[in-house]
Amino acid sequence: LYDEIENYKLPADHPARNVMSERKEKGFSLEEVIFALVLENPGLFKILNENNVKEDMLGDEMKDIYNALSKQYNSARSKEEKWDFDEGFLRNVKRKINILLLYCEEGYSQFSEEALEIEIEKLVDKLKEKYKNQRLNKIYNEIMEAEKNSEKERLKKLLKEQQRLLSTDI
Repeated sequence: LYDEIENYKLPADHPARNVMSERKEKGFSLEEVIFALVLENPGLFKILNENNVKEDMLGDEMKDIYNALSKQYNSARSKEEKWDFDEGFLRNVKRKINILLLYCEEGYSQFSEEALEIEIEKLVDKLKEKYKNQRLNKIYNEIMEAEKNSEKERLKKLLKEQQRLLSTDI
């Protein structure tokens, strides 16, 4: 049995392993880890929907993957637990998807389904917090600019938006 398991592992000199080791040095972004989990486990995409993850919370490359997965998820909504990587945009980023799948396989293969759900919920919470902090920083810079230029109306709007963000959970 152990010999059979070894046959399914990638050889140490496989090109995908080299890319993975380079990528590990740089690290994966929060969005990439989330999508690695979702690509490997399509049933977890519902957690993104339930937590109101929006495309503007993601980096440019991840937005496109999110939109492609969202179209597949919304059109199927079935128990078919599989993504079609040969459809639309996903076909164009197949190399990146393969790297993310390999990362997920190596890092999360021992997780149970329940543990994966908990993990992705935590990651989504971090993503939402990151997005909120980015928005607050942007608003802060705009407030400083509005004060500098004595733009009272714009300043009022920005302060309201800042208060709204501070008082709500995204």
